[in-house]
Amino acid sequence: MQKNRETTKKIVIAIGGFIILAGVILLSTFSLAFFGIFNPDLFLSKEIQLVLVWALLIIGVIDLISGIILLLW
Repeated sequence: MQKNRETTKKIVIAIGGFIILAGVILLSTFSLAFFGIFNPDLFLSKEIQLVLVWALLIIGVIDLISGIILLLW
């Protein structure tokens, strides 16, 4: 029973680390695009830019919330 719990703990730590990394990358990308430091024009047309920036923000916030949930779990 104890060994199963240790394995589960290691899996949760790995998933939490990935979520934190993804959240930091997405929130950083959003911040750079929002303040005009990063120009998404290089990759997308004008119509899709706003959707991309908001999608990055929403995904980053969801990652942050799930990271907090994993921390408290």
